[in-house]
Amino acid sequence: MPARDAFETISQRLDAIARIAADRAASGGAAPNSLESPVAWRGGINGHAVAADGRVDDRLTRKLRGELSFWVDDAATPGSDKRRDFDDRWTFYQRQRLGELAWTLRLESSAALASWMRDRSVVEVGGGPFPGVSLLSVKRAIAVDPLADAYVSAGLVPARASRVVHVAAPAERIPLARASADLVICENCLDHVEDPTLAMREMSRLLVPGGLVWLLVDLMDYRDQMHPNPMSHERLASILRDAGVEVLYQATWDGASHPEAKRQTRLLAWKPSGEKPAVRTEPGRIADSSGIGTP
Repeated sequence: MPARDAFETISQRLDAIARIAADRAASGGAAPNSLESPVAWRGGINGHAVAADGRVDDRLTRKLRGELSFWVDDAATPGSDKRRDFDDRWTFYQRQRLGELAWTLRLESSAALASWMRDRSVVEVGGGPFPGVSLLSVKRAIAVDPLADAYVSAGLVPARASRVVHVAAPAERIPLARASADLVICENCLDHVEDPTLAMREMSRLLVPGGLVWLLVDLMDYRDQMHPNPMSHERLASILRDAGVEVLYQATWDGASHPEAKRQTRLLAWKPSGEKPAVRTEPGRIADSSGIGTP
């Protein structure tokens, strides 16, 4: 099925969305800890950031247009000899990231990761047109991004990622039911959002008791229009405490995604309930992540 057709029929395929009304009713008509006027992109390359009341937000239009331009340019830029095009490069990157998750969960192979994921619902926040969840065979795969409409209309969503439910929404107000996710993935996104505290509260809200959040964050002081909330260890720890999630594993290393960032941190946190899961304490990857996402 083409990506556009898959996107247009999403509401018929997503049983989680059917639970939104009940969840909203229970919380007084709106998702808790949400922005008063959440903004998402409406339209293709030449679209705009539009608030819930239909108002165009010029500042966020500039910000999200910058984010969209990154993906458009990246899709048009040839990669290295080993990763020749957009699909190959992002498959490689996402396999490596999921390999790290498998290692942290003490899963020794891509097959073990696939078995662990099979009956779980996974939500990825800010994953762009090719989120890591697109490589997983899971009970339910949802990707939340304010630019989701634009990714589809601009033809940026690879065929593999078209099987994921793409939801156009900001991280601060995610239109999914409470306790609808076993795992939330957020890769290099938290410094991009308008309010990282609200975003993390939303991710925590989505988690079932005992659910996990897999997070990657650049550490830097630099800020610009697309990175309004630079992260430090101290700020990140405060945000996680506020959201009621507890760190199980964390590793920090030199080097990062953004050129102004000097370091990057990776962590696995959980929403405490029952027995604490056993995870590795040392950083590493499974020996071969190439099998992740292989049909």
